[in-house]
Amino acid sequence: MAKKDLSSLDALRAFDAAVRCGGFTKAAEELCVTHGAISRRVAQLESSLGTQLFERRNRSVFLTADGKILAEAVSGSLQLLRDAIERIGEPLNDRPLVFSSERTLTMRWLIPRLPYFEEQEPRIRLHMSTGGGSVDFQDDQIDLAIRRADFPLDPKWDVMDIMTERVGPVCAPSILRNKRLPDAVPALHTRTRRDAWSDWIKSTDQRVHFGEARWFDNFYLSLQAAVSGLGVAIGPLALVIDDLQTGRLVAPFGFVPDGSRYCAISPLPIADDQRKVKFVNWLRNEASRLSDS
Repeated sequence: MAKKDLSSLDALRAFDAAVRCGGFTKAAEELCVTHGAISRRVAQLESSLGTQLFERRNRSVFLTADGKILAEAVSGSLQLLRDAIERIGEPLNDRPLVFSSERTLTMRWLIPRLPYFEEQEPRIRLHMSTGGGSVDFQDDQIDLAIRRADFPLDPKWDVMDIMTERVGPVCAPSILRNKRLPDAVPALHTRTRRDAWSDWIKSTDQRVHFGEARWFDNFYLSLQAAVSGLGVAIGPLALVIDDLQTGRLVAPFGFVPDGSRYCAISPLPIADDQRKVKFVNWLRNEASRLSDS
């Protein structure tokens, strides 16, 4: 297949404007050029690519199949360029630190503690999103990811451990009978970690007689069910520590490491960005408090 030349930025901008505005006339108004200029730039783009991008009918234009492919790519690329241009010249430490964190960890452990970080580092602005598993830093436009390291880590990433995962059964105090779990108590399972119960039993050799299995989509729901007295869930210590301290949950068997860990992942060296250094060090310090629990 012959290699196609990359068309000029002006031609791509004209094409993008015509797509968004639904025609050449409004695109010309947006870009402050003539209708003929838009038409010529789009024709230049079609000639360069060797394909028709628009169907012209009754003074209206409609994307062809090839046009739709290009429109999707151009829109995202131009937005990346706009974002980059806005950031050029802005001191790194003055920019928001955009990070992504595991959903349940964010809701049950991180968010309740973030006010303390903001009080400690008022000049660092945090923009937060949630997500799990592997990361596409460019597409997701994030600086840092907090993840449970249960997927292959790219060797090009900079990775710093935050905490080891420790898990154990948790339930509402009302479930216990003489400080012990009764027989046939419902076991609460989560589809995001289907083997959590079996892994805990293997690692502790505990003998617990469960009743019906109740399934939930994620840890957040299974732990809320445990708080409500619907059964016993496997709870990672970081996700239940606040409920243990308030007495809403109890952990009759304590907690054991499950062999996994949470880490901070960056596409660039963490040490080169003082925002990341301070945030990751704060996370690690907060996590160290769990070992005292």
